[in-house]
Amino acid sequence: MRILCGLEYGELNRLWRHSGTCLLVLLTVVAAILRISLLGSKSLWLDEGLTAQIVTLPLRQLAQKVVYVQMNMYLYYLVLHGWILLAGTSEFMLRVPSAVLAAATVPLVAALGAQLGDRNSGRLGALFLTVNASSIQYAQTARAYALLMMLVTLSAVFFVRSTTRSSLANYTGYVVSGTCSTYAHLFGILVLPSQWLSLWLFRPSRKAAVRVSLSMAIIGLFSLPAVVLAILLDRGQADWVAATSGKGVMALVYVLAGVFDGQPGRTATTLAALYCVCIALPIVRKSPENRPAFAYLLLSICVPICMTIVVSTSKPLFVTRYLLIVLPFFVLAAAVGITRIRSRTLAIAIVLAMTALNLAQDYFYYRAEPLQDWCGAVNFVAGHAKPGDALVIYPNYNLAPLEYYVNRLGHPAEFPSISYEAHAARPREPGVREQPESLTTFLATGMSSRSRLWLVFASWDSGALPILQTMQLSH
Repeated sequence: MRILCGLEYGELNRLWRHSGTCLLVLLTVVAAILRISLLGSKSLWLDEGLTAQIVTLPLRQLAQKVVYVQMNMYLYYLVLHGWILLAGTSEFMLRVPSAVLAAATVPLVAALGAQLGDRNSGRLGALFLTVNASSIQYAQTARAYALLMMLVTLSAVFFVRSTTRSSLANYTGYVVSGTCSTYAHLFGILVLPSQWLSLWLFRPSRKAAVRVSLSMAIIGLFSLPAVVLAILLDRGQADWVAATSGKGVMALVYVLAGVFDGQPGRTATTLAALYCVCIALPIVRKSPENRPAFAYLLLSICVPICMTIVVSTSKPLFVTRYLLIVLPFFVLAAAVGITRIRSRTLAIAIVLAMTALNLAQDYFYYRAEPLQDWCGAVNFVAGHAKPGDALVIYPNYNLAPLEYYVNRLGHPAEFPSISYEAHAARPREPGVREQPESLTTFLATGMSSRSRLWLVFASWDSGALPILQTMQLSH
C-alpha cells in the first residue's frame, strides 16, 4: 500500500512539475467560469447601487462625487466608467470587470509563490483561491475589492522580484502597482508597512535595499493625496462601522477561509480550522526551509489586520471586506504549510478535503438569496402601487439602488413619485447620525393629502421606528 501511494504521489508530483503551465491555465479558466456563472442573477445591493449611480455620471461630476462623498475607490470608478460606455449598465456588465480581475489574481498567486522560491506552494495557493467562495462572492460584486486583491498581489510579485533582481522594470512595476492599490481602495496602503518590515528578511544587497526603500517612499508620496483627502473630507461616511470585537476578528478568519457569509457552522468551522492548522504548521515545526518567504506571508496577513485594529480604537474601520487585501497571502501561507507535511498521503487528503469544503461553500453562495433584493422590492411596489401613491426614502442613501431598478422598469413613470429624501440637502457632520424628526413632521403635515405612502428604509437603522409609528398614526 505504501509503495502504491508513493507511486501515485510520484506520478502526481511529476505532472505537477512538468505540466505546471497547463495546470495554471486550467485553474485560471475554472476560476473565470466560477466567477462568471450566474453573474447577473442576483440583485444589486446598496453599495453596488451607489457604484451604478456614480459611474454613470459625467466624468467631472464623477470626480466631485468621489472626492467629496466616497473618498475611496477612485481608480475603480474610473475604470468602470470607461467600461460601461462600451458594455452598458446591466447587473452582469457592471460586475464583469470584478470577475475578470478576480480570475487574473489566480495566476498572480502562483507567480508570487514562484518568486518566493516554492512553485508547488504557488500552484496549490492558486487552487485554493480558485475555489474560495469569498473570492467568488466579491468577484460578483460591483465594487473595488477584486481590483484591490489583484493589485496587491501584483505589487507583492514586483516587491519580491525587486529584492533579488535589480531592474528598472521591476521597480517601475512595483511603484505603479503599489500606488494603484491605494487608489483602488485606501486599505491598499496597509501592505506597505509589511513589505518594509519584510525587506530585512530577504536581506537584499545594499544597493537593492536602497532602491526598494526609495520605491516605497515614492509609493507613499504618490498615495499621500488619497490619504489626506480621506482625513480632511471625513464627514462621517464610515460612522456605520461597529466597534472591533473578537467576534468580528473570527468572522474575518471565516471569510478568508472561504466561508462566504462569515457565519460559523460545521463545515465552515472545519474549513477555517484546516486553514489555521496549515498556516501554523511551519511556525510550530520551525523548518529552516525558505523561512524568510513564509515570514513575509505572515507579516502580509498580520500587519494590515493589526494596524486596522489599532486604528479602530479611535475610529472603527474594521470591516471584513476591507481586509480582503490579505486573502491572497492567506491561501498561499496555507499552501506552504501543506507542502511542509511529511506524509504525502496526509497532504493529499488535506488538499482534497479543503477543496471539497470550499466547493460546498461555493454551492451555498450560489443558492443563497441576494444580500439585499432591491430588484424584487421595486418590482413589488411597481406591481401593487396605485395612482396618487407616493414613496418616501429614509435615509437618502437608499435612493441609489432604488433609482437603478426604477429606471429599468418597462414603465418607470407609473412608479410612485418620490416625495421626500430624508436630509438629502444637508451634509452630515462627523459623528452625528441622521435624526428622523424632520421626516416625521413632514409625514404628519405635508403628506396628509396622500392616501397611501410607500416607505423605503434600512431595516438595520433604528431611526426608522419613529417614522413607522408616525405613519401608523397619520396614514
